[in-house]
Amino acid sequence: MTLTCTNVTLRQKALRNDRISLYLDYYPAIRNPYTMKMSRREFLGIYLYAKPRNEQQRMFNQEMLNKAEAIRCIRVQSLINEEFG
Repeated sequence: MTLTCTNVTLRQKALRNDRISLYLDYYPAIRNPYTMKMSRREFLGIYLYAKPRNEQQRMFNQEMLNKAEAIRCIRVQSLINEEFG
C-alpha cells in the first residue's frame, strides 16, 4: 500500500514539425509494471496540430485531447487500485 498520493498531469511537448506531443507526467515517479524501472513520464503517442488551419484540424485536436484525458483518468484509477505504479 502506497502512502504517497501520485499526481497524474496531462502535459504537452512542442516538436520541430509544428506538432505537439502529449504525455502523462507522474509525481512522484511510479514503477513501470513492464520494465520495473521508475518512470516519471509516459508518452502517449498522440500528436496535435500546433497551429490548426481549418475546422477539421481543430476538431481533430479536440478529439485527441479528449482521448488523452480519458487515458489519464484510466491511469489515475489504476493508481488508486494499485495496479499501476
